[in-house]
Amino acid sequence: MAKRNENSTQASVDLTKALMHGSSGIKKKIRDISRLLTKDTLPADVRVANERALSTLKLELEKIQSEQKAKKVALRYHKVRFFEKKKAIRFYKKSKREVEELETKLNEVTGESERKDTKKQYKKAKRVFEHCKIDLAYILNYPKDEKYISLYTKTVVENLPKKAIDGINRANQRKEALKKMFAEQLANNELPISLEEGLSGQVAKDSNNKNNGTSKKTTNTIQNVDDMKVDTKEKEEDDFFE
Repeated sequence: MAKRNENSTQASVDLTKALMHGSSGIKKKIRDISRLLTKDTLPADVRVANERALSTLKLELEKIQSEQKAKKVALRYHKVRFFEKKKAIRFYKKSKREVEELETKLNEVTGESERKDTKKQYKKAKRVFEHCKIDLAYILNYPKDEKYISLYTKTVVENLPKKAIDGINRANQRKEALKKMFAEQLANNELPISLEEGLSGQVAKDSNNKNNGTSKKTTNTIQNVDDMKVDTKEKEEDDFFE
């Protein structure tokens, strides 16, 4: 029988079983490899192979934990995002319709005074429509692993502790930073999820396909929220439409 060459680089570590068992299997394998690497007598090729395997396992564990966090956060804030998306789509469609109607009117009016007034309304409607597009982009593309910052809820800061006010200010700063980023992506046609996908319902279909591995309980919970009827005659209107 041929003697193994101590300087061989053909040593490898089988990670199949560990990866099949998810995070628990990966954590166990990480512990096993970490203990093995403490041995001073470990051949060089075996050490290299295990160090590479350890690096791979840590990256895979980080990925799994990130996905688990995203699912947990998404489930927690799914309801508020669901209702805000409905509201944003309603505002978007209403604003778009107003722009189109004013554009038609602008092409038809002949009187100088009326045309000037219509043009002013048209410019204002277009600015509102841009805000509506950014709001919808915000809801569709909000980072899935972050606590959702409501787009429409207004928090009264009077008589609140300084710590609470500081937290609200940080949230508002983060919201404005995200809106600015999504506005730039929208202008450059670089949104991860386009407005067209959100309006067509394609986002929901894609999410369902990606969540095939989610537990039945979680899937049912999300489905129950999706099936809820939304009252489109909400009492509160956005400031743009006041």
